[in-house]
Amino acid sequence: MISFLSGKIRLSYIPAWDEAPLEVWQEVIQKYPDMSFWVAQNKSVPVEILSILASDPEFFVRQRIAYNKKATFKALQILSHDNNDELRTHALKRISEDRYR
Repeated sequence: MISFLSGKIRLSYIPAWDEAPLEVWQEVIQKYPDMSFWVAQNKSVPVEILSILASDPEFFVRQRIAYNKKATFKALQILSHDNNDELRTHALKRISEDRYR
């Protein structure tokens, strides 16, 4: 279905499934860092963005990446050095079990 949001066409009622080019995702997290948590939850976010967000200063953003099924080895490797025990342990476990893309 198509809906309208702020005068722009939107192809989805569910923002978590909205797709966009890599450059758009990069611009969003650079210009609107408060949106990083929502970007991290988006089902169509490119894996390159997940790797960038693995270094985000906000715990909840990094947590979303650690538990994201699409997380790459690179993202998990970054998180394996995280200051937070939960994230570090989870990332190391996923790496040891080869559960990454």
